[in-house]
Amino acid sequence: MKTQKTLPFLILLFELFTLSGLTEVTGRFAEDCVLPCSFPPGEDEAIHWKHGTTNVHSYYFKQDQLSQQNPGYQSRTALFHEEIPKGNASLKLHSLRLNDSGSYHCYVGTKSDKTDKYVTLKIAVLPYYTMEYENKDTIRLLKCYAFHIYPEPKYYLNITWGDDNKPIQTTKMSISQDGPFFSVRSDQNITNPNSSYQCNIQNSYLNQTWTAEWKTEGSLSSEEGTMISIPCTSAEVCNDTKELIITWKKVDSASVGLEEINQRNYSLTLRDLTQSDNGEYLCNISTPHCTQITVRYLHVEKRNKDIDIWIIALTLLLLVVIILISILSFLRKWKEREFSTDEREREPLPSG
Repeated sequence: MKTQKTLPFLILLFELFTLSGLTEVTGRFAEDCVLPCSFPPGEDEAIHWKHGTTNVHSYYFKQDQLSQQNPGYQSRTALFHEEIPKGNASLKLHSLRLNDSGSYHCYVGTKSDKTDKYVTLKIAVLPYYTMEYENKDTIRLLKCYAFHIYPEPKYYLNITWGDDNKPIQTTKMSISQDGPFFSVRSDQNITNPNSSYQCNIQNSYLNQTWTAEWKTEGSLSSEEGTMISIPCTSAEVCNDTKELIITWKKVDSASVGLEEINQRNYSLTLRDLTQSDNGEYLCNISTPHCTQITVRYLHVEKRNKDIDIWIIALTLLLLVVIILISILSFLRKWKEREFSTDEREREPLPSG
């Protein structure tokens, strides 16, 4: 529960559209997709799929012919055999790789016809968006990230900021690369802690919009040794309960230890408070399309030692009183028994 999980933005498995005879398919990295190809049904079908000049998959004599298949596609291609007599030569491509992108040629020949189709495959990598809050000395900073981006996001990904939903000047985005993947970052200083700040990420390549909001709520206070529940409310836009992830952390530490999180209202319960519990607490509510960060300050007051001494003294006094009452009660009952015994001994014996 401590580690903020990061939650990825969902995208379609593939997007298909046809324009002037050109078919484009967007497939998700490491998953499967289908390259469509239809033809007029006929006898003795011969099907050849190529990626540029690379042999991807061949079919004739009523069976797959893979002796000339490029090793990079081995065990990753399949036709829908039961659909071929119906005019369907679509190719299923498994476990998409980045170098699978590009133009594919589908050729189908029958006794009566020939068909050529071209499909452009685009590979989409599932990105991950997040916002981080940092409070060092007197500087409060928000960082908005887009991770695992492909291809290079320079021309299609944009990060903007808002203050109480009003646009503000945006700092320059920084782009870094790790292997084939890119990361994008934008920072924003918090100049007014009483305002809410919004980070908006637009990814036109995947037609995605992601929003994060940061805000503070009223501070809380309690005494040492007591228990407190810190509330966290979710904005309506982040109320997708099916994919909701709640994370609590203390701003100046990696995580909160031994917490109890109420799954109904997302509140955090801390027990047996100490001075080390002083500080800012961050509640992160995340769904695939948004993140909401709420910060509350907790002040733990020192317990009044004089009051503690009086409580101890009164407790001891009460204990002494209880003991005295018990002793007096015992003595009274003992005397009553002695008196009863003496009375019986004084009674005259009955005459014979």
